[in-house]
Amino acid sequence: MFVEELRKGLSSSAFDKIKYLVVQAGTALNEKSNIGIYDEEKLKKMIGVAKKFNLISKEHNGDWVDNKTILNKYECGLECINIAPEFGEIETSIYLKYFKEYGLFEDFFDICLKSGKWKKWVSSSFIPEENKEKLVLICGHYTFSYLSFLELKKQLKVPIDDIISSAIMNKLNDLYGIFRRKVLITTSGIGSRLGNLTKFINKSLIRVGNKFAICHIIDKFDYRTTDFIITL
Repeated sequence: MFVEELRKGLSSSAFDKIKYLVVQAGTALNEKSNIGIYDEEKLKKMIGVAKKFNLISKEHNGDWVDNKTILNKYECGLECINIAPEFGEIETSIYLKYFKEYGLFEDFFDICLKSGKWKKWVSSSFIPEENKEKLVLICGHYTFSYLSFLELKKQLKVPIDDIISSAIMNKLNDLYGIFRRKVLITTSGIGSRLGNLTKFINKSLIRVGNKFAICHIIDKFDYRTTDFIITL
């Protein structure tokens, strides 16, 4: 096993500096889509290896899969997932829209083509001149620091950074919602069946043992992934 051999070959202090183990679960990227087949059992085995060596599991090529699959991966124990290309496409698609509107698409395509960053993500049959928009969406985000791109960006008379930030936040909120659950706790009744116990106090604040009743309910859930809705 590679990790075992690595631990044998390094000093303890050197091995302890390694924090992540990149794992694979059958997924792969081609052009701007996920072409792999997710293998849950393979993922579990690789997560097991990470745990054995006290490493953080991180999956690459997690882009362009549905939220249900992402949630399943985390329920299997996955700790991190790389979806950078998908976010890059979101940002690039916005630039593409406005460069088109301003008649600057061909300039953007030329920058992307010359970057060569698209080559690793396409098949040998990919023809750039016949797939201009696809090429831009595949590798546009690699060019955002190029001087030629920054000069092109200056010609846009719209708050492009704000527009992109909003789109990115929408995607992040969508992903965030995968791991959130909503729990409704209804405390709005007067608690008449409890007699004088609820004459001056909300029924959820009656003590059961050493805690309020409502706390017993809340403690059943993971605070980090739960939104509590409490009616008053």
